[in-house]
Amino acid sequence: MTAPIGVLLLDSLPESRQLTATMLSFDPDIAVIGQATQSADLFPLLEAEQADIVVISDTMQGEEIPKAVWQITRRARHVGVIVISAHAEPEVMRRAMLAGARGFVARPLDSRQLRTTIRDVYARIIEERVERSRQMTVPTGPLVWRRSGSLGHIVAVFGAKGGIGKTTIAVNLAVSLRQETGRDVALVDADLSLGDVGLFLDLTPIHTILDIVEVLEREPDAELDGEFVKGIMERYDPLGLRVLLGPVRPEHAELVTSEHFGRILEVLPRLFDYIVVDCPAVYDERVLSILDRTDQILLIVAPEVGPLKNARHFLDLSETLGYPRECIQIVLNRADSQVSITADDVQRWLAYPVSHRIVSGGPAVAEAV
Repeated sequence: MTAPIGVLLLDSLPESRQLTATMLSFDPDIAVIGQATQSADLFPLLEAEQADIVVISDTMQGEEIPKAVWQITRRARHVGVIVISAHAEPEVMRRAMLAGARGFVARPLDSRQLRTTIRDVYARIIEERVERSRQMTVPTGPLVWRRSGSLGHIVAVFGAKGGIGKTTIAVNLAVSLRQETGRDVALVDADLSLGDVGLFLDLTPIHTILDIVEVLEREPDAELDGEFVKGIMERYDPLGLRVLLGPVRPEHAELVTSEHFGRILEVLPRLFDYIVVDCPAVYDERVLSILDRTDQILLIVAPEVGPLKNARHFLDLSETLGYPRECIQIVLNRADSQVSITADDVQRWLAYPVSHRIVSGGPAVAEAV
C-alpha cells in the first residue's frame, strides 16, 4: 500500500488550522502528520516527520509569509510549500513563488481545490526526486560547501545594491586571475536582465546562455557536453578569458531557470580552474542556485546607509541558509570616499570583518568602459 502524502500545517489560529485539517481528513491519500503555530515550532517537525508538503496560512501572526516560505524551502528542499491566502493579487502570489512556494490556494477555501493542489505539487516533487536520484547532480539535503580537489573554484560576486561597482570588481577579478595565474578562467554574467559584462569587455555577443538553455530544454535528460558549453562562451582576447554572456534582450531572462544554472555550474568547474560569477543584487531561486554551489562569496558594499542595510540583511539570510561564515568576504568599495562612514563603522554595522578595501577609480573607470 502506498504511504499517504504527509502534510504539515503552519497556522497561528487554532480554528483555521482545524478547518484545514478537517478538509484534508476526508482524503485517504493525504495525512496531516503535524501542526505548528509558528515557523520555529515547525522546523523540528520537518526533521522528525516524513513530511512531503507544508501548507502555510496567511493567518500567521507576526511573520511574513515569504520569509517563512524561504526558511522552510532552504531547510528542507525535499518539501513542497503551498500558501493559503485571502489575497490573490499577482504581487502577493509572485512574492510567495519567488520565496519558493510551489502552490497557491485562495480563500475562501475550497476542499477540492486544496486537495488537488497538494496532489499536483506532490507529483512534481516525486518527479524531481526521481530525477535527482538518477543524475545525482543537484544537492537535495542541507547545504554542503564544496572543497573539491581537481574541480575549479567558484567565486560569486554579489552586490548589496546596484551601482556600487559589483560588475567592475567581477570583471577585474576574472582578468587578474587570468593574468596572474595563467590558469583557465571563466566569467559568467548571471545578471540576466541588466548585466553589463559584455559592455565592460567590449564583446559583441554571438552566443549567450540561451544557446545552452535551448539544448537543456530540448534534451533534458542528456548530459551537458563540456566542449559545447566552452564553445558557446565568448573569448576575450588577448587573455583567452572565456565569458558566458546573458541574453541580449532583458525580457528573455525569464527563460533561464535555477535548474539551468545548476546544470551549467556542474560543468564549468570541470573545464576551468576559476569561475567568477557576476550575480544580480536580488534574492531569487536562480541566485540561490549559484550561491549554493559557490566556494566563496564576495559581498560588495559601499560606505552608504542603503548598501550597508542590504548587506546586513544578506548576512542574516546567509546564516539562516547555512552558508559558512568563513566563505563570505566583505569587499568595501570606494573605501576612500569622503563620507562620515569609515571602514571601522562598516565592520561594526555588519559585525563582520572587512577583508578587502578598494579605493575609488572615479573618472578612470568610466573612461575605461
